[in-house]
Amino acid sequence: PATFLMPADTEITPDRLLDTVIPIEWLRNQLHQTKAQRVILFLDACHAGGIKNSEGLKTMSPLTSKSFEIVFRDASHKNQKQKIYVLASCRDRQSSLESAMLKHGIFTHWVTCGFDGAADSNADGLISMDELFAFVEIQVPKSVRYLTRVARGMRQKSDDATADGVEQNPVRFFFGNDQGDIIVMPVAPKPIATALK
Repeated sequence: PATFLMPADTEITPDRLLDTVIPIEWLRNQLHQTKAQRVILFLDACHAGGIKNSEGLKTMSPLTSKSFEIVFRDASHKNQKQKIYVLASCRDRQSSLESAMLKHGIFTHWVTCGFDGAADSNADGLISMDELFAFVEIQVPKSVRYLTRVARGMRQKSDDATADGVEQNPVRFFFGNDQGDIIVMPVAPKPIATALK
């Protein structure tokens, strides 16, 4: 059976479904054709059917790592010099949550904050994939716990990630020979007016 990525604007109707999903085979072909030696892929794109759980948070079906692993391993074998780094929003048996307030996924929110400089843990002015993963690995589960408690009207505090039965833990995968860190980008300088506040 075919495997698909379902973006947020997927239309789940018989006549529009196949026109609005992204076939994994298409992704595989893009990876085969690129001449890039380093590919970074962020996945916060699971089933976006708009189903809501009992807490009112929209859930997207879990990312199945096995189907993606086949695609990425195949692509990196095709191009021996290529390194593929995948940062995904959740483990294969978890759901990826999004917030109506943020208007996108909680994972995407923290990736964006990380690129804005919050992930620069060694303050060298550069964001690496190791730093970004370390940042979202802490922030995403913390936010999911907090938002779940707010939605349930709870006020208790706990460091237990499973305290409320909702977990979301970002994961990363490496494919290719070179498993070293990747510097993604410099931290954008803040405007002087913002920096002085």
